[in-house]
Amino acid sequence: MSFADQVAPLSISVQAIRNSVKPNKHPELSSLSRRTKELQEQEMQKAVAPYMQKMKEITDRQEAQHEIESRMNAYKANCGKDRVAKFDIGSDIYRQTPAIAGSLAALNQLLYYTGQPISYHSTYAANPYATEALRKLSQLNDSPYGQLREARDAERRAAYANEQAGGLSGAQKYTGRIALGLGAMKNAADIYRASKLQNNQYKQQYASAMLQEGNTQAQRRQQAAQHDWADYVAAHGRKTKGMETAVANLLNSINQGYANEFKYNTWKQTADMYNQQLSNEQKATLA
Repeated sequence: MSFADQVAPLSISVQAIRNSVKPNKHPELSSLSRRTKELQEQEMQKAVAPYMQKMKEITDRQEAQHEIESRMNAYKANCGKDRVAKFDIGSDIYRQTPAIAGSLAALNQLLYYTGQPISYHSTYAANPYATEALRKLSQLNDSPYGQLREARDAERRAAYANEQAGGLSGAQKYTGRIALGLGAMKNAADIYRASKLQNNQYKQQYASAMLQEGNTQAQRRQQAAQHDWADYVAAHGRKTKGMETAVANLLNSINQGYANEFKYNTWKQTADMYNQQLSNEQKATLA
């Protein structure tokens, strides 16, 4: 709405209030005519005061707008003549292009590092021959049956010789056979005992080998775990550092945008003050 359209209904209301007061056509016929006229004028002013106040607010806005338009026209007319060096009038998008580009680059950097997984690898390496070596050690076993068979064969040969020997009585042969049996039993006992001792040594060697391999694996796993943890911490640190750098770049771009806007507004206000001073000097010169 124009200012005239805003004022029109208020003006009509004021005019209607004024027309509602009927003047006295014969004031000379009453001594109270003057006082009555003053009271009527006073009440009419009270009635129109709210409307007049609203009309004044509208006219004040109109005057302020005309002043702003006048200053803008003067500023535009002077833009091409006395602009400050290294500052130019442009749209906000051109003025904020560096800050926007920097913010987009920092945001892209932040998204990149946020989406990157923390990658590290295991450095543990097992002994490829440990299992086979332990399996072979576990299969070591001393069997006494071969030696027992040889001892029994020797006993049979001695018994046969004892039977075939001439000049021996039956008692002597019997005594010899008992001696052979006792010797054979002693030999068998010695063979079993030696075989058991040998098997115990095999078991001890197998147990020692298992303990040694277990300790070796534990040391390798511990060393690999320490190295892998250090690798993980380094990878996590690289990701965190990249994200922190991206956030810092984003904040710096935003701060730079605000700084550029502040510098631009400061320059514009300075230019307005300069143009206002120039306008005042021109008016004084014309006067």
